[in-house]
Amino acid sequence: MVAIRVNVLQFLSRRGLSGTDFVFFALAAVSMLPVLLARYPLCADCLNHMARLFVLTAPDGAPIHHFYTVHWRLSANLGFEIVALPLAAVLPLEIVMKAVWALCVAGLAGAVWFFHRGLFARTQDPLLLAAAAFYNLPLTSGFLGFMLGVTLALFAAGLWLRWRTRITPGRLVAFNLLAGLTLLFHIAAAAALALTVLALHGTSGRRFDIRRSAVAAAGFVVPAMLFAVMALLHPTMSGADSGTVSFVALSKLSLPVAPTFSGNAAADIVGALLLWGGALAVWRFGGRLHPLLAVPLVVWLVTVLALPNQIGNASGISQRLALLPALLLVASLQFPHDRAKILTAAVCVSVAARIGLVLPDWRSHDSEIAGFRAMTLGVSPGAKLLTVSVPEQPHCLRHRWQPFDEHVPTLLAMDRAAFVSTIFADPNMQTIEPAAAVRGLASPNAGIIPWELLAAGDANEAGNVRAQPAAIRRFYPRGWRRHYDYLVLVDTSCAIAMPSSAGLTPVGASAPFRLYRIGR
Repeated sequence: MVAIRVNVLQFLSRRGLSGTDFVFFALAAVSMLPVLLARYPLCADCLNHMARLFVLTAPDGAPIHHFYTVHWRLSANLGFEIVALPLAAVLPLEIVMKAVWALCVAGLAGAVWFFHRGLFARTQDPLLLAAAAFYNLPLTSGFLGFMLGVTLALFAAGLWLRWRTRITPGRLVAFNLLAGLTLLFHIAAAAALALTVLALHGTSGRRFDIRRSAVAAAGFVVPAMLFAVMALLHPTMSGADSGTVSFVALSKLSLPVAPTFSGNAAADIVGALLLWGGALAVWRFGGRLHPLLAVPLVVWLVTVLALPNQIGNASGISQRLALLPALLLVASLQFPHDRAKILTAAVCVSVAARIGLVLPDWRSHDSEIAGFRAMTLGVSPGAKLLTVSVPEQPHCLRHRWQPFDEHVPTLLAMDRAAFVSTIFADPNMQTIEPAAAVRGLASPNAGIIPWELLAAGDANEAGNVRAQPAAIRRFYPRGWRRHYDYLVLVDTSCAIAMPSSAGLTPVGASAPFRLYRIGR
């Protein structure tokens, strides 16, 4: 065994690698275990993305195209499609979703390692702390295009680190192309890349340098031109919320947890303690920050504190972007190698504990999806389905993070060629849109509507539609009861009795869902 260990270390050393590199990528592999052991990734939007992918890959004339049509345009939100569509040409859709989820983890690990090696000739042990952020709020929420874009942004930032002392015209062209591709993946990822590079290169010591900033800006000519073309072709976003910008100061309290958020409270406590406790321990016991990252980290801190909570349909803006400064921080830490054994052991134990804590949630998610599909076997092909949440009730404990269940009903688009009110189908943001037959039934990306809101609209539904509450007019302008066939109630962990006057016929129940047929 000793001889094998020596040979492995010699092999790694000849390639500029060390045992720390091996442990780092082993932790990335361990972090992908849940997606190998479960059928569906446990992330809020994954099933919705799979339903969209089903529409995109359905042949011409398929029944689903009666409700949804493909709508391609130049967009800064195409990361998922760019990666998933080629895979869908050769793999089943369920395997594609697992592969994209795994790629988000593996890609993030590879990108942060690449950035780190742009700073240091030898991998520093504090980089292992990045394993705490392989599960994070964007991935758990299912912001897959953003995650893939962040991977590209980190890789591009690492490339700039290597080229910064000798930036040639050829390198500027190559970087522009990479930055342009990052914009196509996700606009927030491209903005994060620009902010990082400008903060890295636009200062001389602690002073702002106009010449260096101009050089850094020259790396973003192509994405700036692409963005200008997109703005000219599509000058406004559609929807009532397109101009919404909100800032919630209390939401900033969630920023430290966001880079390690998994939806499991125990796992999140372990992850947050590992990331921030580990960084503090590194500093306390002789670690230090690479001087190149001092200014960028201050810029990032100010940015995430100043960003609004919501812009248009995009929510949790600063929370999802908090992933970047957290990774930049651990990627820029140095630590005396002779003190690293305890750090390495703590990271390995913590990551293994997190996987052990979240695995039961993944298996439970699989069981609930199987129960939902069994419950909906009798749903008529081509039906229209409305997704509603139960009223908020005091002293009611949810069975887990509710968004995990919100998009399970979108599976009916695949199983029954159904129209589902919550499928992401905004032509300004996605590559599909509602077909003419259903275009007036629901606002694209409407989300789940509380039952109280629908009940409030019932009183006016027989009369003038304009008399209904504004939220009803926005989401269901033509009357939900007349135009939908089934209603799915989500999150029935709390006992609730639907009033007999609602005109809903129970069809089946499977935790945490209840299915009703809508009476005319």
